[in-house]
Amino acid sequence: MAYSRINFPSKKKLKEAVVARAAYEKRRDSLAAGANSPELVDVPEQVYAYQPGSFGPDLSDGEHCIEGPHYPKPHRWYATAVVKNGIIKSVR
Repeated sequence: MAYSRINFPSKKKLKEAVVARAAYEKRRDSLAAGANSPELVDVPEQVYAYQPGSFGPDLSDGEHCIEGPHYPKPHRWYATAVVKNGIIKSVR
């Protein structure tokens, strides 16, 4: 099991953060390519994943189970996330 560095209260909030970051990166890349659009002001935080204990903190690239909220609160949600270079790229 793994966690996101941000202690999201729900799976929905995790998904929203990952989607917002992906949209920001897409806009940033289009600006770098010379597209005309307003400057990027709100930069969503990158959503990192880690694994506590003796097997972490780094995760290999691929699919991992993310759970939350963090201990000591009881886990209320679980998600399957694609992780690349320690960053959550998508959630289902």
